[in-house]
Amino acid sequence: MNFQAQNPNLYLSDCEWIGGDAAYSLTEHLITPFRKNSNFGTRRERNKFNLHFSRQRVKIEHTFGVLKSKFESLRILRLRILDKQSHRSACEWIEACVVLYNILLNESDVDFYKIKNIHTLEEEEEIDLPDYQVNMRGEEKRGSLFNYIMENF
Repeated sequence: MNFQAQNPNLYLSDCEWIGGDAAYSLTEHLITPFRKNSNFGTRRERNKFNLHFSRQRVKIEHTFGVLKSKFESLRILRLRILDKQSHRSACEWIEACVVLYNILLNESDVDFYKIKNIHTLEEEEEIDLPDYQVNMRGEEKRGSLFNYIMENF
């Protein structure tokens, strides 16, 4: 079975990555916020980075919530992932719902995304885990993203 978590290079190019929360380990294709024990940049810079990073993750979580409210079948996807074919079927079902959603998108849904984000770093649960098995390519990608945020926000 070739699932994304086991073989991300099959699904993501070198410049693509997924944003995760601090509970996950930083890898080449999974970028996470800085943990409390990080010594990258200053504390203030890390907090600034984590705030911008978490705002984007919140937008994604809101999108998932809107999709699940429009398509009840996404709340409990009744497909068992047993092999490559069942994995593909689940992905196709989700993709079909996303395409339909984009066709049906209306102004009220667009306004939903304009709501000011009140999520703060203090509200997010931080997990202070040691950075075992940190992927150097992940560090490089997060460092590039860090530099972009510092220069543009």
